[in-house]
Amino acid sequence: MTNKAAIGVCDLYKKFGPQSFRHIWLPRAVYRALPTLAGEIILQRKSTPLVATIAKVDLFAIISRARQATYLT
Repeated sequence: MTNKAAIGVCDLYKKFGPQSFRHIWLPRAVYRALPTLAGEIILQRKSTPLVATIAKVDLFAIISRARQATYLT
């Protein structure tokens, strides 16, 4: 946001109050931020199963080592 735009936002707030932000600026901000947020959500959804799979493999490796170390013959 340029300095001129920031001054315009302040003037708008002084003139119209918080309703202008709710009806004008908030929808614009959501519209601009939504693609980025959607991308982040997709990345989180993709990485979560991978982390869970790696954790399970590590857990089974630890259990296997403990079993081998304590195996009685």
